[in-house]
Amino acid sequence: MQPTIKPTLRVAHVALGIYLVSMALPAIWDNDDVMIGLMAAYFSVFGFPSAIPHVFSGGEPTAIVLGGLANGLFVFTYIAMLLRRNSKFTRPGYKTCAITASIAFVAAVTSIIPLLFITETRTTILGIETVTEQTYRISIGFYVWAGALALLVYHSFHTAKTTKTGDENDE
Repeated sequence: MQPTIKPTLRVAHVALGIYLVSMALPAIWDNDDVMIGLMAAYFSVFGFPSAIPHVFSGGEPTAIVLGGLANGLFVFTYIAMLLRRNSKFTRPGYKTCAITASIAFVAAVTSIIPLLFITETRTTILGIETVTEQTYRISIGFYVWAGALALLVYHSFHTAKTTKTGDENDE
């Protein structure tokens, strides 16, 4: 019996599977603490509104905004590819999917750069200022996450290049 998954979406489904696996892996080491991918995704979603005003100060707010952008565009691209293949209504083009996947990949790769340059964090609690040394190290989860995004970029560009109108495989 043949699988019911349409051939043009197999790689996108694999990219989603790799993306979900990356959520269970350690993404960033902060001194002696580890942040798994799901925790980083949580901060990129719920920390996004509070990080926007501080995005140009560098460091963690910049990483949160870029990571949130990458996660949001990954989900958008995956859903757009599903709609492109399975919807009979207005559908996003394969080139649109390729462009959004590319922006997501660039945002993912650049999201780690601000964290690599943080050496100290100043916090003030009850009028007492404390300075803590922080060093961030990239772990395997980040590479798996970026790999899932790269796979989606490859698949969307390959699909956009091999189909002229994008409708030749549609029923």
